[in-house]
Amino acid sequence: MHPVGRGHSQGGFSQRVVLCQTHQLVAVAKLLRRVLVFCVSDPDPMTRRQVLHSLDQRFDPFLCEPQCVALLAHGLHDEDVPVRKAVVGIMGRLTQHNPSYIVPALRKFLIQILTELEYSVEAKHKEDATEMLSTMGIHAHRLIEPYAGAVARCLLKRLKEATADGSPKLVASLLEGIAQLSEVSGHEVKQLLPELIPLLVDAIQDHGGGGASSLKREHQLEQAYRALRMVVENTGCVLDVYDRYPSLLPFLIDSLRSDAHTGDWHHRQQILRCIGTLGALEPAKFQRLASGAKSDPVGGGGDGQASALLEGEAKNQTWPWISSGYHYGPPGPEATE
Repeated sequence: MHPVGRGHSQGGFSQRVVLCQTHQLVAVAKLLRRVLVFCVSDPDPMTRRQVLHSLDQRFDPFLCEPQCVALLAHGLHDEDVPVRKAVVGIMGRLTQHNPSYIVPALRKFLIQILTELEYSVEAKHKEDATEMLSTMGIHAHRLIEPYAGAVARCLLKRLKEATADGSPKLVASLLEGIAQLSEVSGHEVKQLLPELIPLLVDAIQDHGGGGASSLKREHQLEQAYRALRMVVENTGCVLDVYDRYPSLLPFLIDSLRSDAHTGDWHHRQQILRCIGTLGALEPAKFQRLASGAKSDPVGGGGDGQASALLEGEAKNQTWPWISSGYHYGPPGPEATE
């Protein structure tokens, strides 16, 4: 059957259907409906995941039928989060073929997620809702775009609460959601930068906690680097962050060279990407920011730890490219060695 073969996945909807005989289309449609019925009723979540992951683009002409859409909609309320993510991925893909049936179901699910994120009292429910928002931002970004402002304000409010409560796993989920939302609508996120950037900087410099929560802290740090990079990239506020937070760049450089990340290339890669996205500074401006970081640490953001670190680095002259001045005149003695 050519319409469900990979060789025809780039063809149009009509090209995939016309190559099949009528009885073949009917047989595939009936079989697919039975598979979906089995999928939504199977008690094993692993089985449900595998069935949904196997429904790739080859089956889109059959999945967009109303009977299949109704069965897929049941999966939006599955108890297993990966199953719900897989269903959102499929339905987000089907919006290109049959939006009249898919979009209302996804919009209703979006309202349910926002309600759960706004009024739920359990951190686990908030984490699941944030993960679903991130998934919808990837697979159904056109649906979320009109509601990007409300979603961004809701995520920012919950991020402030989670930061105050000290919940690293919830903070990491919220940071991931904000980063993905900036991909959907950077304009809406840009309006919240005065409140968002201090939270991102605090999340990057938050190294508290240990023991059993060390892995959660590492995941929070990774998502903080990623969120700062994506927010800056999608809002276009490059170099502006350095002016308001002069100690941020020295802190990133010190973290890049510290022993805590020397053996972990993944963290070093995140820091390098973050520095590369924020933009490069000439040594003279970097030195001015370094000298002014003590008097105005983060422009009201509360970056005392990084300011103390910056003062110690400046006294010890551990940044040879500043003292040597290789861009301005002859190199100093450290550069010639």
